Amino acid sequence: MIFKDAKINQVLYTFNRANCTVEASKIVSVSPSHLELSQGQTVPNTFSPSPKMVVDIVTEDQKSYTVNDTNELAYTPDSVITCDLKALLKEIESHRMISEEALSKTEYHKDCIAKCTALLSQYDPAQKERQEIDARFTKLETSLQNLTSSITDFINEFKK
Repeated sequence: MIFKDAKINQVLYTFNRANCTVEASKIVSVSPSHLELSQGQTVPNTFSPSPKMVVDIVTEDQKSYTVNDTNELAYTPDSVITCDLKALLKEIESHRMISEEALSKTEYHKDCIAKCTALLSQYDPAQKERQEIDARFTKLETSLQNLTSSITDFINEFKK
C-alpha cells in the first residue's frame, strides 16, 4: 500500500534496523498529496527539475513523517516505515539475510587478521619486537601465577 492511500487509524510500522525492533502506532493525521516544500519555502517550486509529491503523516505518539506519496516504504538513516505489513516483513527478511551474510564472513576475517598479523611481524621489526615483548610478558605473568600458587600451597601445608 502506498502512502497516499494511508488512512486515519491505520497502523504505521517503524522497523528500527539498528536494534531490530518494530514499533506499531496508529495514524492520527494524513495530509492530501502536495508538492514538497524545501525548508523555509512557503510556495512550491514548480520550476524544479522533478518536483515530488508527498504526504505528511502524524502518528498517535506524535511522530511526524513527510514521505513520497507513491512509495510504500520510507527510509531514515536507521529505520524503515511502512503501512504495509507484507512490505515490512520483506524488509525484515532482507535485514536478516544481510546479517547472515556478514556472519558467514566471520571466519574469513579471523583468518585475514591472523595472516596480516604474521605478515606485519615478518616485515615490520617494531611489530615483531612488540609481539616478542608481549609473549615474554605473558610467560612472566604465568610463571608469577604458578609461583604464587606454589607459595600459597606451601603455606597452607605448613599451617596444618
